[in-house]
Amino acid sequence: MLATVAAVGCSNLRPTAAPTILPSLRLHTTDVAAPLVRRLAASYNSSGGAHVAFETTVSNHAALLRRILNDEIDYFVTTELPILADLPIWAMPIAQVGIVMAVPLSNPLTDVTLSDVRNLYLGGITNWQELGGLDEAVTLISREAGSDIRTEFERLVMGNRRTNPNALLLSSSAAIISTLRQTAGSVAYLPLMEAAPGLRLLSVEGVAPTLEMIQDNRYPLRSTVYFVGLEEPTGLLRQFIEWAQSQAGQASLSGLAAPIIEPPN
Repeated sequence: MLATVAAVGCSNLRPTAAPTILPSLRLHTTDVAAPLVRRLAASYNSSGGAHVAFETTVSNHAALLRRILNDEIDYFVTTELPILADLPIWAMPIAQVGIVMAVPLSNPLTDVTLSDVRNLYLGGITNWQELGGLDEAVTLISREAGSDIRTEFERLVMGNRRTNPNALLLSSSAAIISTLRQTAGSVAYLPLMEAAPGLRLLSVEGVAPTLEMIQDNRYPLRSTVYFVGLEEPTGLLRQFIEWAQSQAGQASLSGLAAPIIEPPN
């Protein structure tokens, strides 16, 4: 009888299914490009294609470039295209983004020229009255050295000249936004996708900072987001980048960035 019971009990057991192990992909990115990378990763897994376990690590451009040169990582995402004299750089664009000039809402100014911005960040303009604003001292806010947005801002605005060393250096958009809201007379540059309520975004050369103006190549402070590495990628990363450049990938960035390809009619 015991043998019979044991046999019946065993007949009800079901084999345990092996857990599904997803392919994994670690994406290294600057903080400026991080919202785009996270949106692409989430959309890739919900697009009906392959499912991937994504892990995103964030650092500034200079630190990521050092890691590539030290063979610690192979690729990263940035708005700054590295130029190395002795090594080739592979780069693939995935989006266009804007850099906005932001001031507190108490500042009545609505428009600046590139020359105005340059003079502000050189320290040549020290009071907003000089631009037709309030009688307030200018407080410059900049990103830390090694940030891709700082390098792009200086490339687009400053030329061969550097930001005034008296500028307040902050290491994140969140810190900049908080400081802008609390500091009368302050001014800062930010990624358009991270601009928050409670700030005034200035037009530049009479052009409003919108994704439409960026896509039309009219807004002057715009930058391209790239995957960069020392050689062309293969395998899963290549598939992901190809999808990011597809119509579906570009559409997933709606509201954050301007596409690099024309949408279908």
